[in-house]
Amino acid sequence: MSRLRAVAVNLARESGRSADVIEYGLKVGLYNLAGIIGVIVVGYALGVFSAALTAYVASGSLRLASGGGHAATPLRCIVLTSLQFGAIGLVAHYGGPLCAGLPLVIGSAIVLAWVLYAILRFAPRDVPNKPINKERGRRLKKWAVIIWCVWTVLIVWALAGVSAGLILSALLGLGFQGLSLVPKSRKNQGVRR
Repeated sequence: MSRLRAVAVNLARESGRSADVIEYGLKVGLYNLAGIIGVIVVGYALGVFSAALTAYVASGSLRLASGGGHAATPLRCIVLTSLQFGAIGLVAHYGGPLCAGLPLVIGSAIVLAWVLYAILRFAPRDVPNKPINKERGRRLKKWAVIIWCVWTVLIVWALAGVSAGLILSALLGLGFQGLSLVPKSRKNQGVRR
């Protein structure tokens, strides 16, 4: 028996809850902890810690309510998450100052409109082994719109003087989360020649 399973069994005895549910919760918590540590390490190593973390928080906060695509394995998820937000941090850190001013305002409007469309059209995105019923889906969609509103207010406020790199990192994080809501087209799942 793994240590995690042993902890789950002990907690189940004390709480009266299912050991499987507790073990799953512990795994999800550990995977998320590993993901955030990966983003921190990669962001710090690339010198873009604040931009990478901003993108991760923006994307992750929206993902809680909207769902999205998943990697095939937890390890792949951790690695892809770390690299993705490190790359977003690089783009935002170096690209933010280049698009400060009117281009950032216009870009913000475009990205925020796209993310709202993705939320209204596709959220919440469930996974095959954990479908979402209609009532819960409506609640999650409302929650996703509220999170979008919070980020929109923060970005509009930030346009008045916060680092363009941080604004761009939040926008890119939200934009990538919006992309993860779009289901894969059945036409594009085959091998291209």
